[in-house]
Amino acid sequence: MNLAYENYLLEHLKSEKVLFLYRNLPSVIYGRFQNPWLECNVSKMLKDQVLFVRRQSGGGCVYHDQGNLNFSFLSPKEIYDKDSNAIFIKEILQIDELYISERHDLRLKIGNKDFKVSGSAFKEKKDRAIHHCTLLLSSDLDKLNYYLISAIPEIESKSSKSVRSTVMNLGQKINHDQIIEKINLISEVNFVSEEHMFKELKDDKFYKQMTSLEWIFDETPLFTYKKDNFEIKIKKGLVQSFSLMGDIHPSMQSEIEAYLLNTPHIKDFYSFLETNHTFEFYQEHRESILSELRNFMQVYFFQVEIPS
Repeated sequence: MNLAYENYLLEHLKSEKVLFLYRNLPSVIYGRFQNPWLECNVSKMLKDQVLFVRRQSGGGCVYHDQGNLNFSFLSPKEIYDKDSNAIFIKEILQIDELYISERHDLRLKIGNKDFKVSGSAFKEKKDRAIHHCTLLLSSDLDKLNYYLISAIPEIESKSSKSVRSTVMNLGQKINHDQIIEKINLISEVNFVSEEHMFKELKDDKFYKQMTSLEWIFDETPLFTYKKDNFEIKIKKGLVQSFSLMGDIHPSMQSEIEAYLLNTPHIKDFYSFLETNHTFEFYQEHRESILSELRNFMQVYFFQVEIPS
């Protein structure tokens, strides 16, 4: 909802510059061109009901919870300035050890150690742009590190990969309420209710798109998933190729290749393998192959509930 409302503000932006602040429930937010299986631990997230969110901007994968404050700077293209946005946050925080990196992230230098406390992502349109960034205040760093490690190292992909950093909270130096108070001294802060946001997003196409499995998972660029018994290539949810390792029955290989001519969705391909009798020739490895595919495909039975 927050990222969809952020997009709504961008689409309705006029000549002003807007700062939208928000916090999320436990969720992993990954970039427009990233692979969720490569960026996070899908099984653990599903088990713990941590939300998957693919945003519209590029950049890396981050963990959000109530201890993470998000800044979203929206502006017309002619006054869009990443440097001034980062400087604004740094001046609000007034922490001597903070510095701005070349990636417009905020980092904290303590002795010989360097910690990331804020990461940025960007999206530019023809006449307007968005710069949104995180700020770690009291986030659960154990869970952050727990969820942002892939459990499927067998994936090969050309998708955008996150740049990993050691992170730290700023909670001992400043908190959420103090930041809001400081911003309120510069310009009046208006609070937007969830009811208002739901009303504005009621018929919003991007909001509906963001909650669809097609956007969350099927937007993933081409990648290869390798196991001992098979190799599968998937692009935007569609199976490009599937190769069984070792000796296989010729008729089975022919049937698989014929079925793949229509580039089926991974769910349909799984059903094909599960019900195809020729697959019985590969009985020795049948269950392990189907089990690995089921484990991979469990995300397609993940449900996102949209409040009414």
